Amino acid sequence: LQPSSRVEGSLKPHLGEAKFDLQPVFSGERFGNVVVSMEGTIIATWGTSHGRARRSEDGGQTWGPEIVIAKPGFQPGGLTVNEANGDIIAFVEDRHPPAPIHVYVSSDDGKSWNKIETNIKPDSRGNAPSMHMNEHGITLRHGKHKGRLLMPSQVFVGSMNKDGSRTYLNKGQGRKYFGKRYSNALYSDDGGKTWRTSEPFPAFGTGEATVAELSDGTVYYNSRRHWAE
Repeated sequence: LQPSSRVEGSLKPHLGEAKFDLQPVFSGERFGNVVVSMEGTIIATWGTSHGRARRSEDGGQTWGPEIVIAKPGFQPGGLTVNEANGDIIAFVEDRHPPAPIHVYVSSDDGKSWNKIETNIKPDSRGNAPSMHMNEHGITLRHGKHKGRLLMPSQVFVGSMNKDGSRTYLNKGQGRKYFGKRYSNALYSDDGGKTWRTSEPFPAFGTGEATVAELSDGTVYYNSRRHWAE
């Protein structure tokens, strides 16, 4: 990021007297994800039959129509704003994860989305990451990796079936793999074209995580723990 770069949109739509407001943004299906764009627009995504988004330019008071990201497609998490150029990145999986991941990018503040060619590398154990139920990613603002895109991910570990699929948690004997699954992270230094997968989070039986950067450059990683062995 350049020293003069604007890293946030206007705070005005988000300021005012504190209140609690409840309104539906999507109905049916699962896996919501929310980010605030460089323009201050709230962008919410959703969907298991297809990835979709809605935009709010007034701090969440009103919302525009649904916008299709990918159809079909499974948008389970990982929405990320690239603060270097304002791009918004969505990760779409072929089906209920674990599944192949595709990357879609919006360069017009979430109004339209285009699939890009990308390379997501497995971790050192040869396992592919999943975005399943992870919170949004971030752009690092401090230190030697300033500008890096970083997002939480997880790895499902299970037994291989004859048809090439795997038995995971909640499917037959898959529950015995609860303690072997783990959280990790994806990071990109080229604007989202190439993603590398980190080493496991130092606690197994984890998944569904969030990540934040503190003002001193420390990265704070918080993950749900499903099972401790």
